[in-house]
Amino acid sequence: MPGAPFRAHVALATINLETRRCLTVGSFNRPLARLLTASRYFTHFGKNSMAESKALEDALQQIDFARRYSSTLIADIDDDDWFCIPSGNVSHVAWQVGHLAMAEYMLALFRLRGKQDEDTEFISKSFIRTFLKGTTPTSDASAYPSPTEIRSTYDGVHRQVLSELSDYSLDELDETVVEPYAVYPNRLGSLLFCAAHEMLHAGQIGVLRRQLGNEPRP
Repeated sequence: MPGAPFRAHVALATINLETRRCLTVGSFNRPLARLLTASRYFTHFGKNSMAESKALEDALQQIDFARRYSSTLIADIDDDDWFCIPSGNVSHVAWQVGHLAMAEYMLALFRLRGKQDEDTEFISKSFIRTFLKGTTPTSDASAYPSPTEIRSTYDGVHRQVLSELSDYSLDELDETVVEPYAVYPNRLGSLLFCAAHEMLHAGQIGVLRRQLGNEPRP
């Protein structure tokens, strides 16, 4: 009989396969809301401390991998190009990076435990409003924080996520997130979607960097 770590890996692989399928067909809300509950994740091996650790470890590793990859895409883009909307595109690098910072905060911090007063130390209310889903990017740089400020928030939120989320228990991972939630109604699902969301936008950043004349990344 395979051990808990192996069964946890199989469960996560099943979840990731279904995530990719649902994202591909564009119908991820209801199917994944049913699939991605911590209780289902642990159906393969029951509740135990090793399984809890594996679930959270996998989610955080995916978030960190996605962030390290998106960071490679923006590392060599000149600040002067951050607010350029190339012909045929509707966005720019500044909006994409700011949106990733905002989304990581909402999905991996706010949705899990609500707003805390100290959150303003690494992300402001105006920053969140500026980069919300549905906002329309403009090439007017004065409408945005500077590239340095955007990168600072992008990095600061990520550091807070990795620092704050290391001690969640299984029961906490299965709790319903703060409304209104994005895609998944529970904490584990919100963390997993955080990584998937970042990789989706990494693809958009990849297109932008090519349009701006930068070499492709592997």
